[in-house]
Amino acid sequence: MGVKRAAWEPQPGETSPAYAAFVLYRDMGSARSISKTAEALGRNRTLIGGWSSRWRWQERIAGWEGELSRRALEEETNERRAMVKLHARTARAVINAVARRVVGDEAHGVAAIDPNTLGPQDLARLLDVAVKIERLARGVPSEVVETRASIEADVRRLSSEYDFTEEEIQAAIRDAIRLAGAV
Repeated sequence: MGVKRAAWEPQPGETSPAYAAFVLYRDMGSARSISKTAEALGRNRTLIGGWSSRWRWQERIAGWEGELSRRALEEETNERRAMVKLHARTARAVINAVARRVVGDEAHGVAAIDPNTLGPQDLARLLDVAVKIERLARGVPSEVVETRASIEADVRRLSSEYDFTEEEIQAAIRDAIRLAGAV
């Protein structure tokens, strides 16, 4: 038994003119037709139709389109891998540069940032970013989004065990929403 050929390659026993007709048909894309192929080759439609049946053009087209999809997916996968590597290298370089500035690097003449020179907003932002980076590095979600409704339901459920007034419950809900930063 010989080596099996891909459906879009010349098949054993297929003549060069029959294969050339198939290639033309195949490369017409979604606009392909036996009539257009026959017209483009200056051949009889019956001859081209016979080649199409004998050499299973529809089956071969399905194989070809599957191969094109496989190639496109492989290319997209390779591009994504390259993008991820580039982003990781870039992020690592930025992290190293910022870390060098935060802790200092005497060997390169970089003084550490003095936290006393930072304003409250800068310190809050620095803390926020550092916490998010640590949480992501540990595989913990960096943000928790809760809705007001779920917070209110939780507060009411917990307060049902105690004898709170509606005013106390509303105050607890407001505090919980404020602390959670819920929307």
